[in-house]
Amino acid sequence: MIHDFYIILSMLKINKQYSLRLLKLVNTLVDFSSIEAERIQAVYEPTDLATLTIELASMFRSSIERAGIQLIIDCPPLPEPIYIDREVWEKIVMNLFSNALKFTFKGEIILSLRWVTNGIELEVQDTGITTATYLDEVKSWSAETNVVVQVQQMPPPQLPLPQILLVDDNPDLCNYIQRLLSQKYQIKSVNSGLAALESIREQKPDLVITDVIMPELNGLELLQILRHDPDTQRIPIILLSARAEENARIEGLEAKADDYLIKPFSARELLARVQSILEMTQLRQEATIREQELINTKARVTDILESITDGFLSLDHQWRLTYVNGASERLSGKTREELLGGNFWDIYSHLMGFEGEEKLRQVIQTQVADNFETCLAQDNLWYEVHVYPYEKGLAIYWRDITKRKQAEITLLKSEERLRVALKSAPITLFNQDQTLRYTWVHNPTLNQSDQEIIDNTDFELFPEAGVARLTQLKRRVLETGIGTREEVPIFADGQQYCFDLTIEPLHNPNHEIIGITCAAVDISDYKRIELALRQSEAQARARTEELKTFMETVPAAVWIAHDPQCHQMTANWAAHELVQLASGSLVTATPEDGSYPFEFKIQRQGQDIPPEDLPMQQAGRTGENIESEFEFVFENGEVRSIYGRAVPLRDEAGEIRGVIGAFLDVSDRKRVEQEREQLLIREQAAREQAEMTNRIKDEFLTVLSHELRSPLNPILGWTKLLQTRKFDSQGTAQALETIERNAKLQTQLIEDLLDISRMLRGNMVLHKQPVNLITIITSVIETFKLAAEAKGIQVRFEIAQNSGFSSLLIYVLGDETRLQQIIWNLLSNGIKFTPPGGIVEIYLKSGEDHVQIQVKDTGIGINPQFLPYVFDYFRQQDGTNTRKFGGLGLGLAIVRHLTELHGGTVSANSLGENLGAAFSVQLPLMKSVETCHGTPLQPQNPVETCHGTSLQPQNPEINSINLTGLRVLAIDDQAETRTLIGSILTQAGAQVKMASSAQEALLMIQEFSPDVLVSDIAMPDMEAYIFRDEVRNTSSIPVIGLTTNPEETNASLTRDTRFQIHLAKPIVADELVACVATLTHRLRNSVI
Repeated sequence: MIHDFYIILSMLKINKQYSLRLLKLVNTLVDFSSIEAERIQAVYEPTDLATLTIELASMFRSSIERAGIQLIIDCPPLPEPIYIDREVWEKIVMNLFSNALKFTFKGEIILSLRWVTNGIELEVQDTGITTATYLDEVKSWSAETNVVVQVQQMPPPQLPLPQILLVDDNPDLCNYIQRLLSQKYQIKSVNSGLAALESIREQKPDLVITDVIMPELNGLELLQILRHDPDTQRIPIILLSARAEENARIEGLEAKADDYLIKPFSARELLARVQSILEMTQLRQEATIREQELINTKARVTDILESITDGFLSLDHQWRLTYVNGASERLSGKTREELLGGNFWDIYSHLMGFEGEEKLRQVIQTQVADNFETCLAQDNLWYEVHVYPYEKGLAIYWRDITKRKQAEITLLKSEERLRVALKSAPITLFNQDQTLRYTWVHNPTLNQSDQEIIDNTDFELFPEAGVARLTQLKRRVLETGIGTREEVPIFADGQQYCFDLTIEPLHNPNHEIIGITCAAVDISDYKRIELALRQSEAQARARTEELKTFMETVPAAVWIAHDPQCHQMTANWAAHELVQLASGSLVTATPEDGSYPFEFKIQRQGQDIPPEDLPMQQAGRTGENIESEFEFVFENGEVRSIYGRAVPLRDEAGEIRGVIGAFLDVSDRKRVEQEREQLLIREQAAREQAEMTNRIKDEFLTVLSHELRSPLNPILGWTKLLQTRKFDSQGTAQALETIERNAKLQTQLIEDLLDISRMLRGNMVLHKQPVNLITIITSVIETFKLAAEAKGIQVRFEIAQNSGFSSLLIYVLGDETRLQQIIWNLLSNGIKFTPPGGIVEIYLKSGEDHVQIQVKDTGIGINPQFLPYVFDYFRQQDGTNTRKFGGLGLGLAIVRHLTELHGGTVSANSLGENLGAAFSVQLPLMKSVETCHGTPLQPQNPVETCHGTSLQPQNPEINSINLTGLRVLAIDDQAETRTLIGSILTQAGAQVKMASSAQEALLMIQEFSPDVLVSDIAMPDMEAYIFRDEVRNTSSIPVIGLTTNPEETNASLTRDTRFQIHLAKPIVADELVACVATLTHRLRNSVI
């Protein structure tokens, strides 16, 4: 009895170690999920970091020295406290020390903490075999915990620091906030609201930070007083409060606080909030200054506009008058109230039909400034108008120039009379002597008077350029006596003139040449016109050639209509190709005979477009620019999307003489646009799916943490009680039963997670054989009988009368274990969600080639909105922390996957919440059911494994197995596992020795000569399969392989026979004993 007690105590210690290890793993997973979700929080406080680090390191001294390793701590006092989160710092130090101790087998571990350039640096050195695996985690946390703090020196301020008034009756908090803000801001602190009011009246601060709860005058009252005072209402205010309720925050913000900060808060949060509020305040002040500057500018502009004598009007795009100055009132004879807001053409209707109307409309259309003069015939008044477009409409300056125009008319009449008088002498006449000095001039030109010309030569009157040629002509006439006529260029006033010059010799009475007489006609304008005409003709030829080349090279389809009705058209090659007609064919949709020449339809959104409503025809009819999109629908089903633009052509009189149109095949662009829209829709759906997945993941992690932790409480609690107190046999049995039940519950949770993992990776393996569904359903009902009776729930099983089956034999081809899991999950779900006194019914019925299993309950039902997702992974109708029912939300997902692997389908139906639910599984029947009825069906040989139901759990021989005389060698790198295996097999009578590595086992095989090897597959020093080959080379000892992943190993075992039996962890004592007995033929009805 005492021996059994110590065995139980040893097993409890091992159980506790594993439980504590699992608890640590769960906590690590929770921390990791918080880091990955970026939800980790840190609370900083000033800490004597050297003392704290020494205390933490001393906790490891006994373990380090017991391992024969030297611990050296070098943590001199630091010059000042360091702001850290103590919990995070403890995790960092402990993780680094644990890692160093784990990988260091001899030598020393050195901890040093140094002050480095206004910061601290923690360093853990060891003489181990590898770098600490927590280094990345430390780096990722360092941004929050400031393991190495580098204090940046602020540059000397160039401007006065912002002034902040801190109001709080807590001196410790005031000192803390002052230390945080004093590097960037001037801080003044007071301990009450009244003192704050007095300080603000003396000097307004840039920011007020006030606690909400204070004696005499609290923060909200202070806020209301400041907001009602015009002098202080613009001061930004941040409220501090320990109240984190939403109503408290809303109350503060509704009182017009700029921010609401909840205690406790981090230094970074406070600094960020203060900096943000001050920057926003500065932006508002700058905006106010800019607004005032705009107001002042507007006032100055208004003063200028009111002081000028010209009229000024501004119009919007609807021709409404938005501003008129005083001069406009005088010129129009109407008051400003009569003009503002009115339509320009209603007020100045007498302008319509005159040149001014066309000019104004042209400016607003082309957005190009213009000026013109116009006369109102009804008033005989002339106005000079300058029009300037701007983004909001038009600006018009106008003045009355009637008197000036009258003067110009009078002058023109005088000039006309003079022109008529001089019409008989339109040329310049002059004489020159033999030295070519002018002696007489009539009607001089080039802005020169006859007094300026007389007695001067051409070299003295004109620039040298051009004069040499003129002088040469004149001297030749003097020398030869033969007159000449030529066109001569003359440069004067910075420009070139051209004269038609006739030179004749001048004789005296003795017929001697004494000079020359000349007649000069200014033909400069004519030459310019002639040159312009030649240039225009050349340009016209070039434009024609360019247009022809353009028409033949541009990829767009271009039509030119030569009449407004578009009867006659010219088109380029791209146009013929677009309409699939040969070059030179008729390419107008509206020929004069009224026929329709194309072999395709022109449609818009599936409706035919009449030819007269096509873009070019519409532009020719309305005179407007037309843009349109439509489709060419060909007889072969091809559809082309077309974009077109048509512009009317006008003659000099402004009448429409034709139309030009350009059209592009935009089918590819339309297709790309549609694809882009579909891509955007898919991307939005994917984003929503990702957000939902993240939300589900967070909920699942919370549920997983809860479900994994819950069984640990009774396990750890009862383990502690069994270690510290004495119980009778009944109490001990009850404790062990509770521990076993919760351990199995935790094992089932892990098995569900592994099943989901296999499903997601596609590694689920089925061992199919003929299976009787009635036997499985009856077995599952029997399993849940006690649980159902405990809740007062009736469980009914009914086979449909018209099913055509034997009452005891309904066979399908499938994996018996997985089919049992489907029924187990559905029935468990029904009993779980059905209240006491309810009913759970199982119906079995068939069709021609399938069988249907329906599990129906009277439970809480399913919300219709959740029903489509009931079989999704990790989805639960209630995933909150306050949910009534436990579980990971994996059972129905496993049901769906296993059903589909068997070639079946599963569905769920519910009328709503509290109205029950029904789950239907449909599986294919075996084709030859008669064979099942006639001859007992032999199941397939199971894979040589010992996990779950592969052994026969009901075999009574298992409990009486005796392994006396057998030698078993157990190999596992975990001491607890080796101890457990040794205890189990020793209890069964076997002689057991244990090895911690494959190398050690190979040596012990030679000495011990075991009958059976029990070896872990995953060992650090040698791959298990290599170890098995080494054993096979020297002996034929059978080997049982242990693993934590049975499915992957099952798949590999079907291809590799190096292990006779595969056993899945956690190890079950009966299964281990049965496997050893099977290999040594101590069990007659074995699975081998």
